[in-house]
Amino acid sequence: MITRGLGARRVPTVTRENRRLVRDYQMERGIRDRTGLGPDLEPLGGEVRNGLYLFGPGEGVELPHAGVTDHYALQIIFRKLDEESGYRKIVDFKDRKQDGGVYLYGGQITFYSLANGGTPLPGQEHRLRLERNRYTRIVRAYLDWRPIFAFIDLDDDAVFENGKGVLFADDKATSHKEQGPGALRSLLVWGSPLAR
Repeated sequence: MITRGLGARRVPTVTRENRRLVRDYQMERGIRDRTGLGPDLEPLGGEVRNGLYLFGPGEGVELPHAGVTDHYALQIIFRKLDEESGYRKIVDFKDRKQDGGVYLYGGQITFYSLANGGTPLPGQEHRLRLERNRYTRIVRAYLDWRPIFAFIDLDDDAVFENGKGVLFADDKATSHKEQGPGALRSLLVWGSPLAR
């Protein structure tokens, strides 16, 4: 029990059950979910080759059902292949209907208009983990195990709309040009933020 301000607030216990891995996509094994719980990833034009999903601009993947909505940890191992000059979408939470989400911009990981930090280098693999806690609404991002930013998600910008996610493809609400080439090695989703 945590007490603050106007009284007590019960903080839910993180159990082994809700910390479980709910999606496990390893490109060395293709686009199937290794947990057996989720759907296949839906390629948007790229191809699996040599343990990677290789994609050009806009050829990312759709995750038809992430198994989570507002309480999760999402981790991708990826590499960018170009020196971007503008925005490059990494994660879209709103079924490509809005401009928000996680981008590369100015060489940094950016949650559009809310936070930024961390500089992935072109041609190198990086591990990006994004966590959201439904009870505190805090979103935290880590690049290669290091914290890069955190913010309070008051408007549910980091909530998967209808449980669907899109990686490496721009939203349809704007120019469709905020995307670039790269490679995805793995995508993991847990049913809660991970213990630190």
